[in-house]
Amino acid sequence: MLLGSVTWAGSTISTLRKIQASRRIQAAVWLFTFAQIGGLAYITLMRSGQPETGLPIPRPFLAAIFFWHVLALPIFLTSRITTSVITYAAKVTRFFLRRSDRNVSDDSTECSDITQQPDGVSRRLFLGLAAQSSPALITIVSTPISQWQLEQFRVRRLSMVLPQLPAELDGLTVAHVSDTHVGRFTRGAILERIVETTNALDADFVLFTGDLINFSLGDLPIGIELLKGIRARHGMFACEGNHDLMQNGDLFRNHMNGASLGLLTNEAASVLVHGHRVQIMGLPWGEAPMARNSAGNRRDSLHKSLVTKISAKSDPDAFRILLAHHPHVFDNAHDFPLTLSGHTHGGQLMLSQNIGGGPSFYRYWSGIYQQEGRALCVSNGVGNWFPIRVGAPAEIVHLTLKSAALKAEPTKRPSA
Repeated sequence: MLLGSVTWAGSTISTLRKIQASRRIQAAVWLFTFAQIGGLAYITLMRSGQPETGLPIPRPFLAAIFFWHVLALPIFLTSRITTSVITYAAKVTRFFLRRSDRNVSDDSTECSDITQQPDGVSRRLFLGLAAQSSPALITIVSTPISQWQLEQFRVRRLSMVLPQLPAELDGLTVAHVSDTHVGRFTRGAILERIVETTNALDADFVLFTGDLINFSLGDLPIGIELLKGIRARHGMFACEGNHDLMQNGDLFRNHMNGASLGLLTNEAASVLVHGHRVQIMGLPWGEAPMARNSAGNRRDSLHKSLVTKISAKSDPDAFRILLAHHPHVFDNAHDFPLTLSGHTHGGQLMLSQNIGGGPSFYRYWSGIYQQEGRALCVSNGVGNWFPIRVGAPAEIVHLTLKSAALKAEPTKRPSA
């Protein structure tokens, strides 16, 4: 990232000199670059348990740092490398074509170059300046948009028919909350609105599917207060997410268990609702939270092992709900009529319903998926680790469960 920023600054200054831009503009480029490098260094070095909710860096500047290093700079470097490859390939092609074409004189070639050069140089400079400035423009334009968006979330009302849902539980409601990421971007007034909105849903259960905090355990007290403020008719239960464990998983679990917030780590809780048992089961994340292959084959094997282990605790006479942060657990959750997950943020950056980060990294990324008489609900999450979303709005899901056993009686025809 450091080399990428310096490369951008150097090439931008070179382009600005060609158009004889003022020294103030050139100095602004270096100032912007050093601010980005300094901000990234601070974020990296402060990871020592300091609460992210109390960072002295203003949130818009934090957002700009993320946009630059995670979005704008990679796009710029990728396009620059691609352009260089195409340019050198074209030069090599022209070199061999000129050698093979003996009929074209050197004089005519020079004359052609002289006539075309002014337009070509002008066009190249314009396109070069546009390409060079695009990363900074992406960062500058996205930052104010993100500040508005970070305060927004929706209530997404979904319903599903489940063949295994007993008739006594028809109409059971669940407030599915996930991925609050309490910390650098989810902080302040929005936390109170999350509590108020969830309580206003008056759901039978509130089920939380991980990533309560963004990184720092220093933010866990605020996250715990958030969960303590949430009410549900028959209880609140939660599972852990990978961000919860990034600093110290054991401490996270100890604090959550000490607060009696219904954290289920390879555990089950049974609740009697309308005379029928509902069993809530929570799956642990199960490996190093920063594992690079967390969406790959190794994680699929891990999911199978974890589900097999927790299935031994299932009550065959109860309606079972599995809480698992990663949605790919669904492929192995054959004993569970309903699985709830988060983690994907709805794909975060989606150009359309099926094009974007969701389908690029996950088999299931947002909404309801059903197969073999069982269902999965994936929440986009209500918080943010990255400061902007496209086509994947933050949300709290209000889920209504319907029993397939309750069918409307057919209308009887009057006798002739």
